Amino acid sequence: DKILFKDKTCLAIPTYTWDAKNADKLHVLVMPLDTGLRSIRDLNASHVELLKSMKVAGLHCIKEKYGLEENGLKMFFHYDPSTYHLHIHFINVNYTECFSSVEYSHDLDLVLFNLELDSDYYKKVQLNVRR
Repeated sequence: DKILFKDKTCLAIPTYTWDAKNADKLHVLVMPLDTGLRSIRDLNASHVELLKSMKVAGLHCIKEKYGLEENGLKMFFHYDPSTYHLHIHFINVNYTECFSSVEYSHDLDLVLFNLELDSDYYKKVQLNVRR
């Protein structure tokens, strides 16, 4: 009942910490239905279209339900994640209590760029891990 959006590839849900009403603290997760994708380490160039589709789905859902545009959102992955089912965080850029610092978050557009540059980028690169 908390699903904000679902299609054949992904779904969008509010995080358990957000009331799904206050757009100032908007925090939505978009995850693929493929549970085999556990973190950005599993991604390669074959997933670029899926990630782009997830981005479009998240942006569309958030614009329709909460009126926020892309320039008002941060979109990122955590590594290492708190849950090993790949998911993209969509948060209001003004919401600063979300652990979205660069030390352990990876911007969605940069992830897409890196995968298009090198299919195995996230299998090779050293990633900071939360301590």
